Amino acid sequence: MGNKFEYYYAFQHTSILLPIYFKISAFWEGQEGSFLLWMFWNILIGIYFISRPYSKWNASIIMVISLVQC
Repeated sequence: MGNKFEYYYAFQHTSILLPIYFKISAFWEGQEGSFLLWMFWNILIGIYFISRPYSKWNASIIMVISLVQC
């Protein structure tokens, strides 16, 4: 990882002294990271339900996921 500290987010959540696995996990830290994590999981869940064969529960499940996103 490049340690580009001119970006405020990288400066605030990482350090040169951190091992690589902590630098990767710092990517999800903070408000911006939590939004990114929620978006990642919503995309995976959406792809899963879209790729499944249609069942009577699909519309209900997608509605609940949409409400959780609000």
